[in-house]
Amino acid sequence: MAHPRVQKALAGIASGALGGIVLLIFLALSSLVNLDSWWRFPNLLGTTFYGADALRSGFGRATLSGAAFELLLSGAAGAIFNSVAGDSLRGFRLAAAGMMAGLLWMYGSNLLYARVSPLISLYSETWPLTIGHLLLGACLAGSGWFLPLRPPVN
Repeated sequence: MAHPRVQKALAGIASGALGGIVLLIFLALSSLVNLDSWWRFPNLLGTTFYGADALRSGFGRATLSGAAFELLLSGAAGAIFNSVAGDSLRGFRLAAAGMMAGLLWMYGSNLLYARVSPLISLYSETWPLTIGHLLLGACLAGSGWFLPLRPPVN
């Protein structure tokens, strides 16, 4: 049996990774609505590793590395959120705090991208990213789903 703090961190990573998947799916759908390829945002994240060539390439290594980078960042967001929020919030307050954390994570990510990979900040659309990060935050609030059930104490 793992220490409760480790369990909380792992549950946060799992909920963050789930939120990252939801974020990527939402951004893929929003790209399709704009008559663009579904891999636009993962390739945009892939510019961190492959430079501007990732924008011109189709589905490939840049897409996979960009998606993996998003899952890594989202998992880190989940671990941080779950260790900070922990057991102190329930219900609507937890959901609201998760969505606020998703928006703060988007703001922090944009600050990071401006320094590390400025093409992401330049070519990303604000509203799909905002809604996607609200969905990420909603998933962060559901980290209790990934915690093991504890037997009742008598």
